Amino acid sequence: AYSQYRARQGVLLAAAGVAALAGLIVAVDLWRAQDASADAQDAATQALRYRQLYTEVQREFPASPVGSAVLKQTVDVAANLRASGRLPDDAMGIVSEVLDTHPSVSLETLAWRHGRFADAVSAFGNSATTTPGGLPARQVMQITGTIEPFAGDYRSAITTIRDFADELRRKPAVADVKIVRLPLDASSRQSLAGSTSTRTEQTLTAQFELAVTLKDGFPGGQG
Repeated sequence: AYSQYRARQGVLLAAAGVAALAGLIVAVDLWRAQDASADAQDAATQALRYRQLYTEVQREFPASPVGSAVLKQTVDVAANLRASGRLPDDAMGIVSEVLDTHPSVSLETLAWRHGRFADAVSAFGNSATTTPGGLPARQVMQITGTIEPFAGDYRSAITTIRDFADELRRKPAVADVKIVRLPLDASSRQSLAGSTSTRTEQTLTAQFELAVTLKDGFPGGQG
């Protein structure tokens, strides 16, 4: 009977301890819940205050001709164009590197285009048009220049121009270089006119023109 009495006392003490622990846990949970509720209330109050401030500031904005959805669409389109834009910086950098090794080559004009062209020559023709499909978009350049100083040695000038074109062609990003015009066109289609009795002062020039096509994998080459 005494052992049973001691056992009942132990069970009661254990139950009392568990009840006390449970009460402590409940009290802590209640305190945390109250703290979280207070934080949530503060956050809701701040959100309401910010909305009121935004509404007050918004009233001072000028009237927009379009809605916010159209403005967002415009910003998205501008971001896409900026990400896929094509700039001639890298292409012109290649020409600049080759010019450094050919001091006698004087650059006059450099035209740059990006599109689906049959070749670089046709890209800068009078009726240049892009091909809608079947060809990759490429960067093409038209280079016009002259040899300076030039005293009438056309053979040396042509050799310099060919060397200039060959060095451009050896650049990893260059797909093709075509010599469109040389200083002296010796074809039979050219006609000569003048008088042997009249002496005319002429300024000798050694102008040339190149058409350069960059490779498809070059930065900005496809799109």
